[in-house]
Amino acid sequence: EIIFEIANNHQGSIKHFENILNNINNSIKGYGDFFDFKVKFQFRDLPTFIDESIDPKSNKHIQRFRDTELTKENWLQIIKLVKSKGLKVMITPFDEISVQKAIELGVDEFKIASCSCTEWSLLREVMLSNKPLTISTGGRNLSEVDNIYSYLASQIPNKFTIMHCCGIYPAPSSSLNLNTIMKFIDRYPLANIGYSGHEVGLATTLAAVT
Repeated sequence: EIIFEIANNHQGSIKHFENILNNINNSIKGYGDFFDFKVKFQFRDLPTFIDESIDPKSNKHIQRFRDTELTKENWLQIIKLVKSKGLKVMITPFDEISVQKAIELGVDEFKIASCSCTEWSLLREVMLSNKPLTISTGGRNLSEVDNIYSYLASQIPNKFTIMHCCGIYPAPSSSLNLNTIMKFIDRYPLANIGYSGHEVGLATTLAAVT
């Protein structure tokens, strides 16, 4: 499967997203028999995600999140657009409230970000949805990934994906360590194994697939 990441709510513009979606749709024509394509968004419950005691000027992301926030009606329109192209909708939730919001909107799958991959209450909330789960492991050592695998394998064996990931943005080729993919395949038999890339270009992604 191939996941298209849509970061920062596509600048808070549905029209901008439509242009992105059309470009995605044009780029995957002819490959539907080989890959399962998904479009991924990020959900944050801003009232609980943003600490109101922090000066917004001290962190550029605070205003960015607020300026690009979308309504439930906006999301329903966006999800309908994605599914009209025959693509699946995947959500990265950063809190439990966002998991419930995604379920209410009828999303297809969940993806846990590297920074959240050991937040056990969040993982538990996602697993309760009974939807496919993919989890990135950027910045985590092998012991931590072992714990993630043990937890998921005991709850939803063969129904989750662990993705090798380098958490550097953008990631230099010297830090990617793609051999980890084969190590994960051997070490975690009850999981699907994938790759989440933050590098520039497609060469590494092609190498990860092969």
